[in-house]
Amino acid sequence: DISETPDGYNKLDAILSFQLSKNDKKLSQIRFILQNITNTNFRDYLNRMRFYASDLGRNIQIQLNFKY
Repeated sequence: DISETPDGYNKLDAILSFQLSKNDKKLSQIRFILQNITNTNFRDYLNRMRFYASDLGRNIQIQLNFKY
């Protein structure tokens, strides 16, 4: 039914961030991001597509930010 809310869920995320510097100057930053570590099947209440498909499963990202 469209008017019903989805069941509750617990989602575990982690972010690990490092500053890369030289001579006390912050040059860049590297981040490791893990979303939905337990690979929980869930439907976000605010997502319009929740009636058709679950949200993304486990997601791993590596970000590198340069300052120039």
